[in-house]
Amino acid sequence: MFSPEDAVMLAYCNFGVDELRQLPFIEALLTGDVRLLNNFNENQTKIQARFERMTRALPEPFKRLRLPAVLTPRILLALT
Repeated sequence: MFSPEDAVMLAYCNFGVDELRQLPFIEALLTGDVRLLNNFNENQTKIQARFERMTRALPEPFKRLRLPAVLTPRILLALT
Protein backbone atom coordinates (compact mmCIF):
# COMPACT_ATOMS: atom_id res chain seq x y z
CA MET A 1 0.00 0.00 0.00
CA PHE A 2 2.71 2.52 1.02
CA SER A 3 6.43 2.48 0.43
CA PRO A 4 8.42 1.57 3.56
CA GLU A 5 9.57 5.19 3.84
CA ASP A 6 6.02 6.58 3.61
CA ALA A 7 4.76 4.05 6.15
CA VAL A 8 7.46 5.11 8.62
CA MET A 9 6.60 8.80 8.24
CA LEU A 10 2.90 8.12 8.81
CA ALA A 11 3.66 5.94 11.82
CA TYR A 12 5.89 8.59 13.41
CA CYS A 13 3.07 11.12 13.12
CA ASN A 14 1.18 9.21 15.79
CA PHE A 15 3.84 9.67 18.43
CA GLY A 16 4.05 13.44 18.75
CA VAL A 17 2.39 14.91 21.85
CA ASP A 18 -0.67 17.11 22.14
CA GLU A 19 0.32 18.92 25.33
CA LEU A 20 -3.20 20.16 26.08
CA ARG A 21 -4.70 16.69 26.20
CA GLN A 22 -1.45 14.86 27.07
CA LEU A 23 -2.12 12.57 24.16
CA PRO A 24 0.36 11.44 21.54
CA PHE A 25 -0.69 13.19 18.35
CA ILE A 26 0.52 15.14 15.34
CA GLU A 27 -2.23 16.92 13.47
CA ALA A 28 -0.79 16.77 9.96
CA LEU A 29 1.98 15.36 7.85
CA LEU A 30 3.12 18.08 5.47
CA THR A 31 4.59 16.62 2.30
CA GLY A 32 5.47 17.50 -1.24
CA ASP A 33 5.01 13.86 -2.22
CA VAL A 34 1.80 13.91 -4.26
CA ARG A 35 1.88 10.12 -4.64
CA LEU A 36 1.82 9.71 -0.84
CA LEU A 37 -1.01 12.24 -0.56
CA ASN A 38 -3.08 10.55 -3.26
CA ASN A 39 -2.46 7.07 -1.86
CA PHE A 40 -3.48 8.20 1.62
CA ASN A 41 -6.63 9.95 0.37
CA GLU A 42 -7.69 7.08 -1.90
CA ASN A 43 -7.30 4.51 0.88
CA GLN A 44 -8.30 6.61 3.88
CA THR A 45 -11.36 4.52 4.78
CA LYS A 46 -9.32 1.30 4.85
CA ILE A 47 -6.43 2.98 6.64
CA GLN A 48 -8.76 4.44 9.28
CA ALA A 49 -10.47 1.09 9.89
CA ARG A 50 -7.15 -0.72 10.27
CA PHE A 51 -5.78 2.02 12.52
CA GLU A 52 -8.84 1.80 14.78
CA ARG A 53 -8.49 -1.98 15.03
CA MET A 54 -4.83 -1.58 16.03
CA THR A 55 -5.36 1.18 18.59
CA ARG A 56 -8.41 -0.41 20.19
CA ALA A 57 -6.16 -2.92 21.95
CA LEU A 58 -3.75 -0.30 23.31
CA PRO A 59 -3.86 1.07 26.85
CA GLU A 60 -4.88 4.67 27.58
CA PRO A 61 -4.05 7.21 26.33
CA PHE A 62 -2.84 5.44 23.19
CA LYS A 63 -6.21 3.97 22.28
CA ARG A 64 -7.38 7.56 21.62
CA LEU A 65 -4.76 8.18 18.92
CA ARG A 66 -5.96 9.73 15.66
CA LEU A 67 -4.54 9.56 12.18
CA PRO A 68 -2.85 12.70 10.94
CA ALA A 69 -4.09 14.58 7.91
CA VAL A 70 -1.73 14.38 4.94
CA LEU A 71 -1.35 17.77 3.28
CA THR A 72 0.79 19.52 0.71
CA PRO A 73 1.99 23.05 1.51
CA ARG A 74 -0.51 24.39 -1.06
CA ILE A 75 -3.42 22.66 0.68
CA LEU A 76 -2.26 23.88 4.07
CA LEU A 77 -2.03 27.48 2.86
CA ALA A 78 -5.53 27.24 1.38
CA LEU A 79 -6.85 26.21 4.82
CA THR A 80 -5.46 29.29 6.57
